[in-house]
Amino acid sequence: MTLKPQTDPVDVEALMEQVDHDPGFLMDLIGIFRESRKSQMDDLSRSVAESDAEGIRRHAHAIKGMLLSLGATASVQTARDLENAGRDNRLREVAVLCETLDSQLDALDDRLWQIAQSMDAQSSVRAE
Repeated sequence: MTLKPQTDPVDVEALMEQVDHDPGFLMDLIGIFRESRKSQMDDLSRSVAESDAEGIRRHAHAIKGMLLSLGATASVQTARDLENAGRDNRLREVAVLCETLDSQLDALDDRLWQIAQSMDAQSSVRAE
C-alpha cells in the first residue's frame, strides 16, 4: 500500500471531528495553540541547549499532545521522534528534529490562521 504524502499540515476532517464541528471550540483550540506554541518551543530549545534528555522528552511529549488535538499528523510524528530521542538519550538527533518541528509549527500556525479566517467568514455570512 502506498501512502499519499500529506501536504496540508492539518488533517482538517480530523480537526473538525476533534472539536465536534463546533466553530467556537475550534477557535478556542486555535487560540490556545497560537498562545502556547512559542513558550513550549522555548522550553524545548532550552532543554536541547542544555543537553537535558529528560527535558527534551517531557517537552516534546507535551507538544505532541497539543498537536494530536489539532490533527497535525506530520508534526505529531516529528514531536514523537523528538520524544523518543530524548527518552533514548540520542542527543545528536534532537537539534535537527527541533528545527524541523519549528518549521512545521510555522506552517501549522499559518494553516490554522487560514482555517480561523474561513470560520469567521462563514459565521459572518450566516449572521447576515
